[in-house]
Amino acid sequence: MRYLLPAIAALGVALPAIAQTEPGHRMELVEIGPGPKANFYKEIAGCPAHTAACRRPAYVVAGDQLLVTDAQGEFTYVTFIPQRGRTPTEGWIETARLRRVLVPARFEAWLGDWRQLEGDISIRRSAKRGWLELSGNATYGAFDPERVKNGSVHTGEFSGSAVPHGDTVVVDEGDGGCRVELTLIGPYLIAADNNQCGGVNVRFMDVYRR
Repeated sequence: MRYLLPAIAALGVALPAIAQTEPGHRMELVEIGPGPKANFYKEIAGCPAHTAACRRPAYVVAGDQLLVTDAQGEFTYVTFIPQRGRTPTEGWIETARLRRVLVPARFEAWLGDWRQLEGDISIRRSAKRGWLELSGNATYGAFDPERVKNGSVHTGEFSGSAVPHGDTVVVDEGDGGCRVELTLIGPYLIAADNNQCGGVNVRFMDVYRR
């Protein structure tokens, strides 16, 4: 997944809040504007370009919200996860079809069960006013038949309570243990971690959706 966002002057408005998955890696929220479906475009030699050979069957429709991670001329690289989905679709979209979305951070927007392909994060309201209770589970190799057969699927987890600050909340288990930073951008939750949250190659770092 790409995590680089240069300025996208073609969208014509100020940047919204930016999420960081690693230092210098940024994302922002956009949506598909009114009009017909917007196809994804291939990333191969000569693409993206406005040609049938570059156009992919995958598409999004007006109102779908996506995360921007890169830009190249008339095309912008985005990530889209459908509601209640786990598997992202990534690729180039025509920049002209996109418009920025500014979503104010609300406490209630954090709450729920967030998912990606090999991970789940649960966020609940704490009994302590203004605090969140957070927990997560992740695996590495759960979709590898050989690893499953050999019992070599690696696992990881975290839990803790924290107060969100704007669109960011951090769970830090301390003493060199797991540290997870979560950033809320509209319908997406972006996680970054310190690689100390479980077995070898287990990372929470990804994009989640409820």
